[in-house]
Amino acid sequence: MRPFLFGKGPELFEVIGAFGVRYNKMPWGSEFLQDPELSHLLVVCGPVCRDEADQLREVWEGMPNPKWSVAFGSSALTGGGVDPDLIIKDLEQIIPVHFFVPGAGTSQESLLEIIEKIQKELDGVTQ
Repeated sequence: MRPFLFGKGPELFEVIGAFGVRYNKMPWGSEFLQDPELSHLLVVCGPVCRDEADQLREVWEGMPNPKWSVAFGSSALTGGGVDPDLIIKDLEQIIPVHFFVPGAGTSQESLLEIIEKIQKELDGVTQ
């Protein structure tokens, strides 16, 4: 499982921390490789600007099937409290959202549970 990260803000640092020394997901094949053509999971962190919508859609379309997306944090899905003229208020207008990790103080454990669930599904597809 190679997640592709898209975003900014404190949520991005939480996601990066989930793959640090504390959780060490490398043994079960989860690593960051910022290449959408090799990723089955798109993690959207923080609000998405209107200018980024086309890039995000291209990333999603460039990913191989099966693929999943995670909106990590409330601001990823709803745009948060940022100026509505600059931010996409509904991420599902751009890409389908399969999983949602709610809150402004999102937990790394929630993301890791989702990744483990997807990994089990992916293992079932490849066998």
